[in-house]
Amino acid sequence: MPADPNWKKARDLLVQDIAGGFIPDDMNPSDVQQLRVEYCVCIVENFKKNLQSLRKRMKKKSDTAITDGLFLNADRETFPETGPSLFPYPRWPGSAAERLLKQDISDGHVENQKPQTVWLSRPEYQVFPLSIFRKHIYQEGYKRQAKSYWMNRQKK
Repeated sequence: MPADPNWKKARDLLVQDIAGGFIPDDMNPSDVQQLRVEYCVCIVENFKKNLQSLRKRMKKKSDTAITDGLFLNADRETFPETGPSLFPYPRWPGSAAERLLKQDISDGHVENQKPQTVWLSRPEYQVFPLSIFRKHIYQEGYKRQAKSYWMNRQKK
């Protein structure tokens, strides 16, 4: 059978209608085709096969999303973002050291300094081991470089 040039537009609308619950799973393809003008212009045989295939793909994606959500919730119960840390030092996200490091980098206090010098400059930093703190300095630098790079790419 030849490819149906009208299928792409119909497919996009079908995805919205199926996801929105407008088209039930048990609805007959010929009944579905009568719902919109965009569906009616599709070749009948192609529409039936494409609809069946689309329903299968959407069901599989939905099942995958549900499974992923269950695993994510289990991981969050095992490793909550709040509460005690698994390490002998506090969590970096949301810490005073994170906030101060971002401020110091923005103010230019970290530039041209060794990580150890920066680490010794504040008692909040020294709560973390130097090796961990050093990684956060580099991570923040990489993040800022990447942000400007991607913003420039987006403009192009």
